[in-house]
Amino acid sequence: GPTTGLQQSSQVCVDKAVTLPRRKIGPRIGRIEAEDMRAVDEALALAHRGLQHRREQDETAARNDLLHARESLLRLQAEAQAAFCSIHLAFQALDAQRWPEAEYWLRDAYPRYRSAGDLRSAGLTAWHLAWLAQQRRQPIAGQYSRDWLEMAVADYTAANDMTTADWIRRRLGDQRGYG
Repeated sequence: GPTTGLQQSSQVCVDKAVTLPRRKIGPRIGRIEAEDMRAVDEALALAHRGLQHRREQDETAARNDLLHARESLLRLQAEAQAAFCSIHLAFQALDAQRWPEAEYWLRDAYPRYRSAGDLRSAGLTAWHLAWLAQQRRQPIAGQYSRDWLEMAVADYTAANDMTTADWIRRRLGDQRGYG
């Protein structure tokens, strides 16, 4: 829009801060409104607090903070960061052996990572879905463990991470345990 300098609405993608030489930085292509940036900061602070609650084993507070952070990030169209919250909700459910809930959050994260273009995280999520399908001995979203592993290979290959893709391919070659 006229205030952001972009031709159309865009997702927010927050990554770790790094330093770069000025010569490697191109021209600015847009900006985020101050109000939206405050909302991103608040959502990320809430997610961080949720992770801190997990470390302190306060599962209820962790869940509430991660859920609220995820919802805020979705309103901001920050798909990859919302998926990050979903992954941590899945891990919390896995720790408590709440398999259906873990499946729900992993299945929520997978397409979000893909739509954000974070194919390594999508591949890792597919790997976790394969593991969960194997543990439960039933398909997830109509996909068996082997199917999820094949999706993980495709995601890692698309991300140009051939080391991980080849490692999973070797696991696929071993038919035991990947029904």
